[in-house]
Amino acid sequence: MTDSIIEKLTGPGGPFEFVQIEVNGVPCRVFRDTPAYLSSLYETLPHFADKTLVVYEGRRLTYSDATAQAATLAAHLRDKYDIRRGSRVAIVMRNAPEWIVSFLAITSLGAVAVLVNSRGKAGEIAYCLESTSCTLAVTDRRCAEGLDDTTAADIPRLVTDVPEGDEKGSGFLDGILAAAGNMELQTTACDPEDPALILFTSGTTGRPKGAVLTHRGVMTALKTNQFSNALIGAQMAALLGIDLQTLAANRPQTCTLLMFPLFHVSGCHSVLLPSLAQGGKVVLMRRWNAESTLQLIEREKITVFPGVPTMHWDLLQVKDREKYDLSSLSALSIGGQATPVPLLDALKKAFPAAVIGTGYGMTETNGAIALTIGEEFLALPSSAGKAVATSEIRIMKNDGKWAGTKETGEICVRGATVMSGYDNRPEANAECFKDGWFRTGDVGYLDEEQRLYIVDRQTDMVISGGENIYCAEIERVLSEHPSILEDVTFGIPDDRLGEKLVAMVRLRDGESTDAAEIEDFLGKHLAAYKIPKIIAIVEDPLPRNPAGKIPKPKIRELFLSTLDDSE
Repeated sequence: MTDSIIEKLTGPGGPFEFVQIEVNGVPCRVFRDTPAYLSSLYETLPHFADKTLVVYEGRRLTYSDATAQAATLAAHLRDKYDIRRGSRVAIVMRNAPEWIVSFLAITSLGAVAVLVNSRGKAGEIAYCLESTSCTLAVTDRRCAEGLDDTTAADIPRLVTDVPEGDEKGSGFLDGILAAAGNMELQTTACDPEDPALILFTSGTTGRPKGAVLTHRGVMTALKTNQFSNALIGAQMAALLGIDLQTLAANRPQTCTLLMFPLFHVSGCHSVLLPSLAQGGKVVLMRRWNAESTLQLIEREKITVFPGVPTMHWDLLQVKDREKYDLSSLSALSIGGQATPVPLLDALKKAFPAAVIGTGYGMTETNGAIALTIGEEFLALPSSAGKAVATSEIRIMKNDGKWAGTKETGEICVRGATVMSGYDNRPEANAECFKDGWFRTGDVGYLDEEQRLYIVDRQTDMVISGGENIYCAEIERVLSEHPSILEDVTFGIPDDRLGEKLVAMVRLRDGESTDAAEIEDFLGKHLAAYKIPKIIAIVEDPLPRNPAGKIPKPKIRELFLSTLDDSE
């Protein structure tokens, strides 16, 4: 990428002109013409009226269909539930067109969309609704089950049946739409520092924390995503010997196959919002299946596939993969955990025309804060890339001082995309913010070119199949089992999942149970992906250090040695 191209894009009058502002006293670099609030994005949606927005099994919604349904739902939310600017409305449903319509409706009113993990059990969902003071939950029937028996029973719910397969209809919208005429989706002006979204992230407490993401943060992240895509486009145009405008004019509609949940930044920020901004198509799958994915790539002319390493490995293992026309695929992104070099080599061989990339980001930062793509990624696959245009990254040593080149420490980030804080968690906010810098809890270093390398995680977390599993949460539930005296959970390497969650437990004197019963107990309180793959019941007390804490690295090492001995 030449400096002249970057200057043309970011210089005075350019589409991505930089300016320096202060956000809550913190100096931040942003784009001059970043929209001030989320719903202003919807003003351009009529330009894409006839294009397909979302495909889900046998159902399709055009932009015109989706915005008309969202407008009608927004009026219903306003008139029946008094949802206004600043109201907090939860979306609790699996990926479906109804999720997207609900998101458009809620945010068009200037209300705060609270994106709740649809895979959680009733108690987990109830905690999220209550802790963020939601006045309404828009949910599918499966996610609503059991809420009447929780402390959130009094929170009103708008419940839908999500049609499956070739079923017609729009769930809860059927009756609402029948009673309304054609309506246009409105927008509601909000202050840039008002909350726009709340997404959940867990931590050492074992309870989800609601990260409050402002309109400025969300829209800056979206503009940063567009800038990164413009840089990629400029590289491609240069290789083809044409200008960027000609390339853009001749590109097919961007089509993304989305397997990440829409309640994740990887689904909402990295796919849905950029698709809305450029008139892209989003293809949803009810459940992961590698061969069905290849069929969808061929049928829908999918151009972008973001996935975790597990999914990419699965694609490569499909028998007779070559019989599918995958020529539309132009970009692959790998998220969730580090990319194994053998996987990267295999992907490049299987999809030579696709640009491959990865990055590093968090819920608390509205997604990516570092990015690496193409040849740079292939040359340095162990790096998470350089900071994106609107983020600053520094490394803090244990003594609180900034680290030098290749010195390891805690990764800290500053910029307009950083959350305003955890909702109603002043102690957590005081711990994770230092002089305007957000402390990520992850350990890494920067090289001479300011590329970021992730070394470890300070937070006690396992990433299995791309899902973040917080050990403290699992251990909290294990401790509630009447037969368990003490417990510990940790991750071990796994070729397919990246990491596999292990639970080691010791029973109370005189108690008797087995792994299957413990697994069943956990299944009543936790989402299925959080259940340990291995549950080991031990007789001896778990080792502890002088501070009384269980030394997980030592236990993990001992456990792995027992596996080696058994092989």
